[in-house]
This record gives sequence, structure tokens and C-alpha cells, in this order.
Amino acid sequence: MEIEAKFSVPYKDMFDHLINVPTIGQFKPETAVRTALEDTYLDTVDMLIMSEGYYLRQRKKGQSIIYTLKSLGGYGKDGIRSREEMECTLDNDKPIGDWEESHMKTFLSQLVGANSLVPLFKVNHLRYNRKISHTEKEKQFAELSLDDVKISAWGKDMKYQELEAELLPDADQTELEALASVLKEEFGLIPGSPSKFEHGIMLLNRADNEPVTEEIVTSLDPLPLQTLFEKYHIERMHARKVTENALQLFDELKGIHGLGNEYRRVTWICSLVHDIGMYIDVQDHHKAGRDILMYSPPKELPEKFRPIAV
Repeated sequence: MEIEAKFSVPYKDMFDHLINVPTIGQFKPETAVRTALEDTYLDTVDMLIMSEGYYLRQRKKGQSIIYTLKSLGGYGKDGIRSREEMECTLDNDKPIGDWEESHMKTFLSQLVGANSLVPLFKVNHLRYNRKISHTEKEKQFAELSLDDVKISAWGKDMKYQELEAELLPDADQTELEALASVLKEEFGLIPGSPSKFEHGIMLLNRADNEPVTEEIVTSLDPLPLQTLFEKYHIERMHARKVTENALQLFDELKGIHGLGNEYRRVTWICSLVHDIGMYIDVQDHHKAGRDILMYSPPKELPEKFRPIAV
């Protein structure tokens, strides 16, 4: 179980100050240790891991590959959240089926089965770690991670700074709560910052929309893909295999069509919803799907590409 307080750090000068500040209220952090981290977040093409309430991260650390599976949610007071966490360290990357037996392998295999994992987005960040203790006590109770973050997805980037304070094993959570209060009240940090995964999903969903002026689309109600899956009972296994095949064809024929990643993402999204009308009208599901997507296109799809989905 991971217990941490997470904060947005809105100003770079405050971020730099926290890297070197000698005390934080009644707490004393150690000298910061700087590390560069490279993460890739993975899921099936239909986001099966996320739909089950988890996310999967692959981290390169030296010669090792570390896979981490975390549960979503878990927010509490002053940005403190508790989340289920599992981890697996590999000497070299390999399919889940080839991992050594572990609880994480079993659990993750149950989530995704034999389905392929694809990269969603990358996160590169400079991390400054500072173990922290109470000024009147020697025992360290938390580790501060000050992260200068860059998320990259489909040609779009997001940069920001954040602070995480993770409770160490067997430490007292009341100390973490007191630290969170100081960071909020005395340093003006914003509690409850979204996780890097949540930031990445927001970046993926932030389509590069162009203004649309036609009267016919004034009643549009774009919906996230996961909402469309649930509302129209899209058969996941079929949608997933069609999408995997479509992406394979896109990649193999790139030398002919010459299209970039923007169109690969359009292919991805449209393939997932190609059979959306089956739940409404099996006989004429192509027409039912057209009508659904005309008025409720995937929110992740830029407006200029929405006619393609229909």
C-alpha cells in the first residue's frame, strides 16, 4: 500500500526553493539527491487496465526495467491518498507471461490476458529526493520527491512541477498529515495534484480541436471512449483485435500512405468504435453506429477528424 501526499508547485522559484530549503516547518529534510527518470505508461488499445481501476508504468532504472501497477483514486484529506501498489523488477524487458511467478504477474495477467500492451505516453522527469524527519526526532518518516515533469503524447507535451511526500514503511501517518498541512498553509502548495498517469490521460484526451461553425453540430455531445464503451456495450475483445490489426496495417503500409502519428491515433480511436451500433440494432448496426457517432463522437478525437468516425 502506498500512502502519499501530492501537491502542485505552481511557481518554478518555489520549486527551486524546496529543493534546498533547510527546514519545512518543524521538519528537517536531507540534502536532495537528483535522478533522471524515464517512464512509459502502458495499456491495451481499449484501456482495459484503466477501466478496471489501475494503471501500469514501465520505468528504466540503470540496467533494470521496473513495472509498477497502481490503483486509481484513493484521495483523502489535504491531498493524502492511499493506493494499492505492486512492483516487478526485470533484468531485461520481456512479455508478462515470461516473468517469474509473483502476485503481480498473476493479477496483471488476469487483467489483460494474452492481449497486447501498447505505449500510451512517455514521462521524463528530473527528481530531487529528500528524506525527511521531525527536527526533534531522528527517525525519518517520509521521502520528498520534487519532480520537474515533461509528458509527451501524440506530438503534444505538458510540463509542470509537483511534490510528493511518500510515507516510509512503519512510519506514523500523523507526521505525514502534519507535513502536508505545513506545505499547504506555510508554502502555499496546492494539495491533491493529479498523478502523472492522470495528467497523461488528460493530455491524450485534449484533442487539438478547431472551431466548428456548422449549425448541424450545435447539439453535439462528445463522450470519452470509456463512456461510449459502457453506454453502448461495445464488445471489448472484438474491438481490441480489430484495432490491433488496423494499427498493424497502418504501420506496415506507412511507406505507401505516408501518414503521421496524428492519423495513427485517428485509426486507433475509430477502430475501437467501429461496431458501436451493434447494441442498438444488430441488423443495421452500421447505420445505428453512424447515428450514435454523429451526435456523440469520441471526445478524444479532434473535431476536424470526427466525420471520419461517422
